[in-house]
Amino acid sequence: MGAILAYVILSYLGAFVLGVFIYYATRPIYEQFACRIQPPSVGVMVALLTISLPVLLLVAYTISIAVGQLGFVTDPGFSTYRPLLDPYFDLTGIHSFQEFISSIANDPQQLEGLVSEQTVQRFLESAGTYLGVVASGLLQAFIALAVAFYLLRDDHKQPAGRGQRSHETTKR
Repeated sequence: MGAILAYVILSYLGAFVLGVFIYYATRPIYEQFACRIQPPSVGVMVALLTISLPVLLLVAYTISIAVGQLGFVTDPGFSTYRPLLDPYFDLTGIHSFQEFISSIANDPQQLEGLVSEQTVQRFLESAGTYLGVVASGLLQAFIALAVAFYLLRDDHKQPAGRGQRSHETTKR
């Protein structure tokens, strides 16, 4: 049981550390909201959104730029990228991306001849790999935000007797 627990902790250690970082980064903002927004869970959510919303927008912007850059295929230098596409598509007789799209639009049955079963299998394997990476990243982000949420919401709760000891040491 201990080995399984150690494996899980080590697997998600980065998420826990990120959660603690988010907690310390968000705590000053939460302290500003804590007296104004009740209940505390709503204040924590507002504070986390104040920090995480700009980060999420930055990530979304970065992804949109990356997707826009995939438009390199529409470049007139289609032949430059032909070696990259040849393992997946039979592009003999096609000189530009527009020509490729128009030939598929005119005769959709032609797509069956261009795409082999092996190509579809490779595509599905790649899609599965990418989906796994995205799911893992979302899980790690969820863990980090959950750790930060609970640390922010419950950081004012101290174990019994802890506050008394610190009060006694300040009297001396």
